[in-house]
Amino acid sequence: MDVNSGSTYQITTHMTEEKRIVLIDDDPITNLVNTRLFTKHLPSKIEVYSNPLVALANLKELALTGRGDFPHYIFLDINMPEMEGWDFLDAFQDFPETVQKNCKIIILTSSVDFCDVERSKRYNSVWDFISKPLTSDRIVTLLN
Repeated sequence: MDVNSGSTYQITTHMTEEKRIVLIDDDPITNLVNTRLFTKHLPSKIEVYSNPLVALANLKELALTGRGDFPHYIFLDINMPEMEGWDFLDAFQDFPETVQKNCKIIILTSSVDFCDVERSKRYNSVWDFISKPLTSDRIVTLLN
């Protein structure tokens, strides 16, 4: 699986509208586990990125060209080597307003630092802050 270029997984059921989800995390095991959790609990199309710079470039192109559906949700790690999640969030603030309003960013991180939780509240697009690991119950609560 080449997660740097973005990998897509899809499962379809008739229970609810398909959710478009982007996972941005430099840990391939976390991405694999989270992909399986999502596909187990809801119809979804998932793009996985281990490199936030690649994710940002692809999402920016999608937002500016409209050639495809922008994701409903972005699950974003904070601590990554190429670009921190905070830098990604700063860049996301330059996306068109309609994109920002229609895409919810959930910070999914190993950080339990109260300062990180408070900092995340400065971003209008950040919908929630979750400490890893992501659980089935949390997915169902968040996305339904």
